[in-house]
Amino acid sequence: MTDRNQTAEKYKWNISTMYSEDSAWEDDLKKAGELAGEFGKFAGHLSESAEVLADALEAQDRIEMLIERVFVYARMRLDEDNRVGKHQEMAGRAMAALSKISSELSFLTPEITAMPEERITAFLDEEPRLKVYRHLLEDLLRQKAHILSEKEESLLAQLGQVLDSSHQVFTMLNNADLSLGSIRDENGEEVTLTHGNYIRYMRSHDRAVREAAYQNCYHAYQALNQTIAANYGAAVKKDTAVSRIRGYNSSRAAALSSGNIPESVYDNLILSVRSALPALHDYIAARKRILGLEELKMHDVYVPLIEIPEQKVTFEEAVQIALEGLAPLGKAYLAQFSQGIEDRWIDVFENEGKTSGAYSFGSYDSMPFVLMNFDGTLQDVFTLVHEMGHSMNSYYTRKTQPFCY
Repeated sequence: MTDRNQTAEKYKWNISTMYSEDSAWEDDLKKAGELAGEFGKFAGHLSESAEVLADALEAQDRIEMLIERVFVYARMRLDEDNRVGKHQEMAGRAMAALSKISSELSFLTPEITAMPEERITAFLDEEPRLKVYRHLLEDLLRQKAHILSEKEESLLAQLGQVLDSSHQVFTMLNNADLSLGSIRDENGEEVTLTHGNYIRYMRSHDRAVREAAYQNCYHAYQALNQTIAANYGAAVKKDTAVSRIRGYNSSRAAALSSGNIPESVYDNLILSVRSALPALHDYIAARKRILGLEELKMHDVYVPLIEIPEQKVTFEEAVQIALEGLAPLGKAYLAQFSQGIEDRWIDVFENEGKTSGAYSFGSYDSMPFVLMNFDGTLQDVFTLVHEMGHSMNSYYTRKTQPFCY
């Protein structure tokens, strides 16, 4: 069973709630730049009084909230179809503006951390508006050793778009340029292989179909081995360079620092995985035996161990299954989940050029949004619950937490 009209408006996310027309987006892009240009008035004055510090932090929030909205909208329009030149341009301009604004605001952090800690503590006691920023300020002091000078922070911020280029290159390669070709399905019919239906064919009980899907997918990437390796190498070098510039002993330490996560937590995770490997090996051996294979290959790891009748579900049926499964979370949760579907939080179906996979996104002052590539399988029901879980968390968080957190 399939949905009657996958291109119907109800299956597209309603991002017009962010901007009803692109001219409004242009206005906010311009306004964010103007506000950031005015922000320099706070430079060199943050330590003068608690009032000035509060004014600066509130102004920063207003600017960052605005440019976040601008960037998220442009990014989502691009994710709808990465081949559209206009949306590529919008996303590029938003990223450039984000980098420029980050540079213009970059003096704030080093200037705050240059203040004596006792002055910040006194300011927190003095100015009620700073109460909400207490954790933010304490966290900045925690990371003080890795915060650079005002000039250095500005230079890094200006390089933001350049430093993100490896991610942009792979996004375009993976979603706009890469073709996985076609295979024969269980009925011998030729079908186009895509990111969205790949797992479905990898779960096929017809081993020839699984192998064809696997070979097509990885041959496509293998043909780009050198390009992908060079791009990945650039990303690793970027992370290594930035971590050294900030005085971390490794890129791992730098990555964990913002969340205040000790490296020992990471090490324990690796040790736990390694200690559980014997159980995984036993499972793989059992899978090989149950499937009756002399050799288990990578295209054999997704197929169910028992015959499950293939059942295609419509998106509406998937929503009902999700609601039944989520019933223990209560009527209020289910009502908001259903309202999210009704309000078109989700871009449901795969189309050519659309970003692969699934995610939950949105800006602080927008509704949460979900990108999916729904193909009518039980796995897609799981994905719906998973990504809507993120978006429900975003919905509740944005209602209760200030923007700075």
